[in-house]
Amino acid sequence: MVEVRDESTTYVGKVVAKDANSCLLIDRYGVMSELPISRLKSFTVVSESFKAASTSAFRQHLLKEFPSGYEVEISAHYVVCGGKGRTEAYASLFEEIYRQITSFYSVRGFHTSDPEVPLVAIVFATQDEFREYCGRDAMKWTDTLRGYYSPKSNRVALYDDPTLQNSVAAAPPRLVVGTASPPDERDGDLLTPHGFSDDSAALLSSVAGETANTIIHEATHQVGYNIGIHARLGTTPTWLIEGLATLLEAPGMR
Repeated sequence: MVEVRDESTTYVGKVVAKDANSCLLIDRYGVMSELPISRLKSFTVVSESFKAASTSAFRQHLLKEFPSGYEVEISAHYVVCGGKGRTEAYASLFEEIYRQITSFYSVRGFHTSDPEVPLVAIVFATQDEFREYCGRDAMKWTDTLRGYYSPKSNRVALYDDPTLQNSVAAAPPRLVVGTASPPDERDGDLLTPHGFSDDSAALLSSVAGETANTIIHEATHQVGYNIGIHARLGTTPTWLIEGLATLLEAPGMR
């Protein structure tokens, strides 16, 4: 873990790539920055190994960034920022998707690793707040954009519009391949159309169906980039990135 400084900012993290002109550094919050080497004023090794910021530091970081009307929920792999009273459900959904996706790859012989940093997800309460955030994050805005994963910030961002109706327990998946399949059974638990047990579905009943679909799709991207399926440093063909995310929207695959 190193500390580097330019004219205005100090960065602490690990250098993951460099050439004669610039270096890519991932900081302790998982954010990747491209730094021109000619502008760096100092370079210091601060630890023999990289260590992510603590989940409590992530919490404080997010609450400072989104101070009004938002709360932060921490789960095994996620730090989720969302509207008060709703964030626990979001975190549970992200965590369940993480479990299903890693299981999908594991049983097919992929060698995966645990994320180096907690995974951040931000669920905005309104489309206007989401649009404003897209502007700050240099994400091209369209009226149909529901959410996205950014390899640069390593975050998922989306919005949950209560008017979308349909809870996760009742809404069909966005993608239906062929004819609808009967509910699966896993360890004796009857699964809902989204592939969640009754207990999870009850907890997540306040999440709009379209929001659940967006979470499933974008979390598939995020998890893939953090367990070794995709690399944040290079370019992966769009058909592969989007193809896997679309494939895993179908509950039978997860």
